[in-house]
Amino acid sequence: MQKLHLVGFTTEHDGLIFSARKGSKAGGYLVILDRELLTNIAEAERLRNGDQEHPEGSPARPRPTSRLTPREIQAYVRSGRSIPEVAAEAGVDAEWVERFAVPIVAEQAQMVERALAMTYSKARLGQSSQPLSTSVRWNLADKGVALTDEAFEQGWSAFQLQDEVWMVRFRYTSRARLQVAEWELDLGTHQLASRNRLASELGYVEKGRRPPALPAPAPRMPTPPPPPSRVVEQVIEEPEPEVRPVPTPPAHPRRAPAPRTRRAATRRKSQGARRTSASKSVSKKSTSTAKTPAAKRSAAKRSAAKRSAAKRSTSAAKRSAAKRSAATGSAA
Repeated sequence: MQKLHLVGFTTEHDGLIFSARKGSKAGGYLVILDRELLTNIAEAERLRNGDQEHPEGSPARPRPTSRLTPREIQAYVRSGRSIPEVAAEAGVDAEWVERFAVPIVAEQAQMVERALAMTYSKARLGQSSQPLSTSVRWNLADKGVALTDEAFEQGWSAFQLQDEVWMVRFRYTSRARLQVAEWELDLGTHQLASRNRLASELGYVEKGRRPPALPAPAPRMPTPPPPPSRVVEQVIEEPEPEVRPVPTPPAHPRRAPAPRTRRAATRRKSQGARRTSASKSVSKKSTSTAKTPAAKRSAAKRSAAKRSAAKRSTSAAKRSAAKRSAATGSAA
């Protein structure tokens, strides 16, 4: 982050003039004095002096007791310490440290941008044909490492080693192992030097080299939608009717099959009995058939004899009557 030096204020007293050169009587930077800027200046002054009174007069959040001053907190963050580490060192929560770390984080991001725009010079090979950002992407593609733009940006970090010397670091994972490349950025000499072997491999691209086909990064898993709201209903279970077991009838023991000799004898006896009954029925039918015409003939004879006897008696009666009538006439 570039430092500016105050030169003075404008003739209308509505802005401040700054210069990049210390002690200069003319400047090229102007900051307007608006309400937001004045409020932030008052807040910074209050925090620096340890004033616990809120600017508007209302009770403010009590200031935590920190073992580090705001300037020391910023120095720790600038040197590469993480916010949780600085919070533990100061004995405060991370939220308190973040209030002072915002400008330092922005300064670190600016150092990363400056390093990515510079070209790396490799020993005995000379200067790379591509800036550091492009060189690292191409060499990662040759190694078969596919990173999304977001993962590539998040892999970079920077921290201060000395006044104008910064360490620029790139982290990525390859074959389930963390890989770290480090470069040293000198703002005074505008040079970028490698600090380890991986940095020299990733930062250099020879002249005339064509860009490789960048492998497609692994697709990101879609975020599952939130589960739908569940409606819990109370279910009252009714007792199920008692099911009585149906009694099973006792199994009758099966008789053992008779030997074949007995079966054959029984079969022959039944066949003989059927033949005997059939012959008897046939003989009865023949006997009844034979007797029936004879009986009819005898009955006819008897009826004929009765009719002849009746005729004879009738004729005899008539003759006797005739005789009596004749005798009566003669007597007269």
